[in-house]
Amino acid sequence: MKPISGIVNSISELIGQLTLPAREKKELEIGLLKLIQELERELTQAKAVTVQEEVRGNWLQRSWRPLVMLTFASVILIGTFTSLPILAETSRFWDLLEIGLGGSWYASRGLYGFGYNYNSQPGSYRQQAGNPDLKWEQTAKFNVGVDLALWERRVNVEFDYYRHLTKDMVFNVPLSLTSGMSSIPTNVGELENKGFEFSVGVTPVRTDKVDWTLTFVGSANKNEIKKLSTDLPIESSITIVEPGRDIYTWKMKEWAGVDPDTGSPMWWIVNRDKNGKEISREKTTNYNKATKEYVGKASPKFQGGLTSSLNLYGFDFSFQLNYSLGSKIFGDNLRYDEQTGAAGVQNTTRYVYENRWQKPGDEALVPRFVFGDKSGANSASTRYLMKGDYLKIRNITLGYTLPKDLVQRIHLNNVRIYVSSDNLHTFVAKDFRGFDPSGIAPNGVQWWNYPTPRNVMFGLNIGF
Repeated sequence: MKPISGIVNSISELIGQLTLPAREKKELEIGLLKLIQELERELTQAKAVTVQEEVRGNWLQRSWRPLVMLTFASVILIGTFTSLPILAETSRFWDLLEIGLGGSWYASRGLYGFGYNYNSQPGSYRQQAGNPDLKWEQTAKFNVGVDLALWERRVNVEFDYYRHLTKDMVFNVPLSLTSGMSSIPTNVGELENKGFEFSVGVTPVRTDKVDWTLTFVGSANKNEIKKLSTDLPIESSITIVEPGRDIYTWKMKEWAGVDPDTGSPMWWIVNRDKNGKEISREKTTNYNKATKEYVGKASPKFQGGLTSSLNLYGFDFSFQLNYSLGSKIFGDNLRYDEQTGAAGVQNTTRYVYENRWQKPGDEALVPRFVFGDKSGANSASTRYLMKGDYLKIRNITLGYTLPKDLVQRIHLNNVRIYVSSDNLHTFVAKDFRGFDPSGIAPNGVQWWNYPTPRNVMFGLNIGF
């Protein structure tokens, strides 16, 4: 069974291909996601009941899972130094291994669903394209690090450098929609990840009454496709996977704005010499004539966080900030939410209403409204590509611990009163249109993501 995140992404892709108004698509997606969440909850409860029954059972019932894992591990270890037929690529051992260890046994299988009704007639449909040649990914890892503690541990520094090389990388390769499927998992080549992580902790003040610590963490990762097993790059309408580039590279047609005289959408035609160097560019209102260009990547250049903890005469104050820099997010949902008439009569967003073209001379961000618009204004382009930079206030906590001599009078050990807030606010780039860039998947595609809830909690801790 696919992980819940994989199912959600598949549903989003399939619904996006339907010829329905945007709001109906959104309602359909929400309904299906609710059903999936309920199913996942029921499965989790069933697993919990099973585990509880095993715990209450005899030694075999309690121990069968670790025994299975130990057996498989022993077979693999022995096979490392000997030739065992059971470890051949064609052996059913690998299927059993995936089942025993909870792996995705179905990743290489073609799956069909039953109970589907069309025109009041029962039937079946294809759920997943199978790839019987799918193999395990193999990753070689190298890590080196340094830890420093200075000035009676008032300053603590950690630094790690890593380089990981993955072979037989599994990637969902796009398929022609005539196949009935959007993609198929395939071993496509080699991927290198290298970068560094660091942490700097500082204690500016440390006394009996005052204690203040600051911790700053950061990481920078660069991934690069080293080799592909395909002769040509793997390309979609907005992405490309090819050697020498980031696995989440954007390549799409560039938005050139709105014609102030007519309100028509425009895109760029980039002319290049034989070496690929840009020599000129011109605007066009014909989407099909526009050229696709490399326009960034979804992977952030740098990300991390800052935490602070201050204890001052019984008061305690702490906060946590998270940040990300250098990524770009494609708002696939905006292609439907910001339509300008292609879907007929519909509601629109405030952004569209306030920035739409209305008359000649308008310097607008949104093209003119045309009923049944066929200009391609809502087609995939950098019109919906946004900066993914953000600074998020993850948590703020303020508390007060009553003096010990006071609480001991009422026969208590300690009493603390506090208020805590999560996801208080997220500062985003000016061009970002969405709820929260921190909740976007690594591929950088924004779909109708739910906003991160803001929580405020009041508490009282009493120690006896």
